[in-house]
Amino acid sequence: STPLYSSAASDVYKRQPVDVKLDLAETYADLGDISGAREILEEIISESNKEGKRRATAVLDKLNSDASR
Repeated sequence: STPLYSSAASDVYKRQPVDVKLDLAETYADLGDISGAREILEEIISESNKEGKRRATAVLDKLNSDASR
């Protein structure tokens, strides 16, 4: 039988909330909304597991280093 959802669509449903929030923060940063990106990253850091915190901190560090140039 044919699957109800394509594998690409089903992959979206398997994504962890931290992945979605990291993508959103990076999109905000790309659009120039650095404060919005930082807010999302700080939310991830306060609510996520160790891996999520590590990933969010890395993105936040990159934002901070880019902003200081």
